[in-house]
Amino acid sequence: MLQKYVKEQYFENLRKFKYNGQNFSILYNWILGDIAQFVVDHLPKTVAPNLITITGFCTLLSSYLLSLYLNPMFDQGLPQWASLYIALTIFIYQTLDNADGKQARRIQQSTALGMLMDHGSDCTAAWITGQLYLSAFKIAFTPFSMLAAIGVGFGGFFFGVYCQQHTGVFQLGVINGVDEGLPVIQLFFLITAIKSSEFWLNEIEILNGINLQYNTILLLITIIACIITIAQFCYPVFKKMNWNIITILNSLHLPIAVVFTFINLIYLSPTNVLSKWFHIYMLTIGLQWSKIINIWQLAIITKENFNQFSFTWLITLGAIILNLYSHYFTSDGFCYFDEVELIFCLLVFSLLSYFHCILSIVTQLCEILDIHAFNKIIAIWQSITFGTKFVLISSILCCILDILNNNLLFNLLVDIPNLTIYQYELWRLLIPQFFHGNIYNLSISLLGFLVCAIEVEKNYGTIPFFCDIFFKNLIIQIIYVLLCFSLSQLTLDVQDTQSFGLWNMTFIYMLNKGLADQDDYQKFLCFPLYLPSKYYPPAFFLIMNSIEYPRLDLIAATLFAFIEYQLFDGFMMKLSKGFVTKIEQSFPFKYIQSRQDFITCDQINHSFNMNDAKIAEYQLEIGMISTSESRVQDQNQI
Repeated sequence: MLQKYVKEQYFENLRKFKYNGQNFSILYNWILGDIAQFVVDHLPKTVAPNLITITGFCTLLSSYLLSLYLNPMFDQGLPQWASLYIALTIFIYQTLDNADGKQARRIQQSTALGMLMDHGSDCTAAWITGQLYLSAFKIAFTPFSMLAAIGVGFGGFFFGVYCQQHTGVFQLGVINGVDEGLPVIQLFFLITAIKSSEFWLNEIEILNGINLQYNTILLLITIIACIITIAQFCYPVFKKMNWNIITILNSLHLPIAVVFTFINLIYLSPTNVLSKWFHIYMLTIGLQWSKIINIWQLAIITKENFNQFSFTWLITLGAIILNLYSHYFTSDGFCYFDEVELIFCLLVFSLLSYFHCILSIVTQLCEILDIHAFNKIIAIWQSITFGTKFVLISSILCCILDILNNNLLFNLLVDIPNLTIYQYELWRLLIPQFFHGNIYNLSISLLGFLVCAIEVEKNYGTIPFFCDIFFKNLIIQIIYVLLCFSLSQLTLDVQDTQSFGLWNMTFIYMLNKGLADQDDYQKFLCFPLYLPSKYYPPAFFLIMNSIEYPRLDLIAATLFAFIEYQLFDGFMMKLSKGFVTKIEQSFPFKYIQSRQDFITCDQINHSFNMNDAKIAEYQLEIGMISTSESRVQDQNQI
């Protein structure tokens, strides 16, 4: 359920908002602005400014995801081609970031939503660029480099908004970390593309006996540029506060909380967790940081009082600090919860809360400002049923966590018969469907799943759909293990095969549909190709085996699909209406069953419980017989 961040009395302020920004940058006014204007002049007027903003940010985001995939532990550097790609994406991001405002003024569509999306993406891009910096230039996680990354990644944009709140103007100086800083960073990435990441490990002698690595010099240059930018933002604000230290510190709760958290982690962690996992901590806190900056921007737009307290912010930082201090009270001297496991749990929490916040704000502002640019996207998202959304989001989060954790979760939770049977790791039977190994497998699997799952959930309801996803998968995994155990008499290699992903569920849904109506045509995944239903499963089977051979779990799914079709008319989880209603009214479903995408038992397309229908029909027939018999007896008595 989406949250309403703007109160009704502030709607008019939102509609009347006019952005006030100034850019005195030499590079922008002489070069970068002209490049952005050239792009705008060649764009159709039908292109929405927000689309330009999103395109630029997604381009930069793609380079960040690529760096996480190629260097998940930030300890190997990046290939030269990846550094070239990052330099290109930063240039595209900066150009489109300058172009979106020009396009908005060109077509007279400057809105509060546009400013919010522009600055919201800039805030996130700042710490994403900081992480790319660490990854490509092989900068070790030392206290100095970590605090520098925090200051540069979080501080630069924060103080820009800080200045905007107190002066009413978002002002960039003659030389600033955005317009001058990003081209310099692009130059560093181009050098890396030519020389490789190892180049930055070379040393240069500064003074007698003092040698500095090239990457340390880069870090010093970045810090100096960031200090200059922050000073330009802070000077008018501090002057307005009459340089009162108490007033200034009272206005800086957010950065103080972040610095306090990281200093504690650097110097108090019993496992020195940041030496290996700093980038995950920065990602987790960065998502919460971006969320609260977006809320702050919204408060500036609507002229509401900004409350620096955030429940999700408190949970994230509070959990880290409390767990860190718990090592003083444990017998072994380690934290009560494993620091790595905790931060990955908080990462999932931060991802969900961040996307929930963005979706809530964008949806509400579109309604208030009567903006229809995102209607199609919102409509597509709303057309996906709740259970299918849950599976999609869970699978994507598991994939992200797995990539960040070097496939640790994948290796621990996928079904491998050799480990499941002989090592008694029975938990592998439970949730391997949420793990896909890599983004390629995830994309193909989710495309196929989406085609079938929404229709199944609408036909039978959200609760039976959930039961189907978990219990049917468990049965398939058991059949798969037994099948591998039987085939191991021929070759032992089958015991080391893997079962994972949503392939099995997708294959069963397709096969059941093909068995029910063999001559019906259906679209093949998301491609403009229609096949008869009877050919769909064999085609899907061949594709899956070309991706991962052999897929013995698909054979197990085929066996189960034929049994399910013969015995249960294509769907095993036909639960009674009374049972489903009882679950819908229990925790946690009672809080979400009112959602439009939640399919209750009263909304389904098929009859839920065949037994209930048969019982009702039987009782009706018995009632008619007894009534007829009583009438005959009454007539005889007369």
